[in-house]
Amino acid sequence: MSRIIIQATAVRLILLLGLLAATSPCAAGYWFRSNADGDELSTISAAARREHSWVLHVDRTPHETVRALYHNGTLISEHRLTNEGALIERYQYRYRDGRRSESHAFCAADEPLYSDYYTYSSDGMLREIRRRYADNRERSSRYVFVRGRLHEELHHSGQLLERIRYDRLERPQQLQQLRDDVLTHNTRYYYRNDGPELERTVEEQHDADGVTVTSQYFDDQQRSIRTTVSRDGRVLLRSERSWGAYGITEEVEVEAGRLRVTSFEYQDDGTLALQQERLNDRLQSRIIYKQEGRRVEERFQNGVVVLRLYYRNGELETREIIRDGEVIRTR
Repeated sequence: MSRIIIQATAVRLILLLGLLAATSPCAAGYWFRSNADGDELSTISAAARREHSWVLHVDRTPHETVRALYHNGTLISEHRLTNEGALIERYQYRYRDGRRSESHAFCAADEPLYSDYYTYSSDGMLREIRRRYADNRERSSRYVFVRGRLHEELHHSGQLLERIRYDRLERPQQLQQLRDDVLTHNTRYYYRNDGPELERTVEEQHDADGVTVTSQYFDDQQRSIRTTVSRDGRVLLRSERSWGAYGITEEVEVEAGRLRVTSFEYQDDGTLALQQERLNDRLQSRIIYKQEGRRVEERFQNGVVVLRLYYRNGELETREIIRDGEVIRTR
């Protein structure tokens, strides 16, 4: 569900901002006077960014850092980095007649991932994005507008067709997936009044055995309660997620008589500090997040730690095997 909501929001941002050579949006984060290399030359206010030909916007979240470089108000490139500075992906953008014409994505190894090519209707609205991957696969995305409002998206890749329909407020209303013209997935979204907050979703998964229905309800605190029911009415899975200021704080899952509880704790700056998982009230794993890209993972059996793994910047550095509270082997 969240992927579709994010995708839909991104599309509207593209239509309003990204495709046009518009002034850079006033977003949260930090602004810097910059140059063509994207250097942080000096800190500036958001209001002063129009006074400089090159500006850099840096936005840090608990999970990544995004650096967006603008030239005369036009977005030129973006870099997604880990908070330790390692590249995740980068993007380059090109424009024609004041609209975005191409975008190119590169992976952490700086090798091409895909390229997007944009076409527009005679009234200037986005009509199609054709994506070409590095292995020559292609994906076509078409956009339908009614009286200037986004009404429908059609994404076609191989034998898979994905259709997203929007309501009068341009909120995702229905998602359908078809393979070889056969419906395999159908989701409907319901909102609270005219606001953006979801009240519930109903997802149908179609296969040879019938239809599995997953319903998700959001309460006033946007806590989500998710239930999956089989075609014969059996509850297969029930989960409940609670959210705090920095992200998810707890997820409770009940499946086949098993109770799984995953909890999350955060530092004052919003970075993840601790993640723990319990199965039927017994501790299974614990991840402790430290500074400078370090983390420690502990695995448990019968509530007792038996394995401890030390990571730095995603790379395993040390493995400790533990018995009766003592480290018996290190490698």
